[in-house]
Parts: sequence; C-alpha cells; structure tokens
Amino acid sequence: MVIIISGLPGSGKSFFAEKLAKLINAEYLSSDIIRKELFSNPTYSKGEKEAVYEEMKIKMKVFLSEKKDVILDATFFKDRLRKSFCKVCIQHKTTCRIIIISASEEDIRQRTSHKRTFSDADYSVYLKMKDQFEMPETEFLELNSSKIDINLMLNKAVAYLNAK
Repeated sequence: MVIIISGLPGSGKSFFAEKLAKLINAEYLSSDIIRKELFSNPTYSKGEKEAVYEEMKIKMKVFLSEKKDVILDATFFKDRLRKSFCKVCIQHKTTCRIIIISASEEDIRQRTSHKRTFSDADYSVYLKMKDQFEMPETEFLELNSSKIDINLMLNKAVAYLNAK
C-alpha cells in the first residue's frame, strides 16, 4: 500500500507522516529530505520540484518491488501529482490512499515562523501555495492538526486504511 500524505507547508503533515510510518511499519519518503539530498541550496523552482517528485517515485517503486508499504510525505499540491503516483500503484498491483493534513492559518503561521529540521518553507511559501492547492478528485481522508491531537489523527488514519 502507498499512503500519500498531502498538505500545505506548516500543516503538520511531516510530523504526522513520520509517526504513521512507525505505527504501521511502513517505509517513509519525505520530499524535504529528498530535496536536501538532491540540492544543497534549494530554490523550490518548478524543475527542482519535478526532480524531487521523480526521485520520490523512483524510491517508491523500489519499495513496492520489495512488497513494502510506503508513506509519501510532500505537499502534492496538484491533483495530477497524486494521480501520477497512484497510477504507479496500479501498475504494481497495490492500493493508493490519500490523507490530506490541514491546520488553522494561525497554527501554520506559528509553525512556519521558526526553523524546522528539513523544511525551508516559511509562511510566504505557504501563502504562495495556498491558492494553488487542489483537493483530490478521488476518495481521501482529511485530518485537521489544529482540531485533533496526534493520537486521534493516527487512530482515524489507521481506521481509514483498514476500512479498505
């Protein structure tokens, strides 16, 4: 199974995705970590974003060939990006689930105001992406990290994943 964790910068998706990966014993692929591996001074250009997603897809395919579950942690702000990864899942005869993480504007402003371990995206990046973010056209679970705590988010996610 592939689980796409999507959301805007500062939504809490990476915090959630790492915990979910440990809980369900899945491999964890982060666009922030891959970006740091590929680019010493990332600019978040269109070409860099494409390279990061392509590298993520390559790594995902390796894990799928090893019959491992994979969690993908990235903004996936365009639905076509999510669909392209789900298409690979079909080729590998595995399921693809989407979880959208959201948060209040106030929480996002606070979270993006200080340096985070891997992400360089600050509040200005959030504001640029906010109007471009597309919700999935297919089934998904949305969790709001401002309204429920991490344990309840994880429980809801596991229930969603097991319901299929």
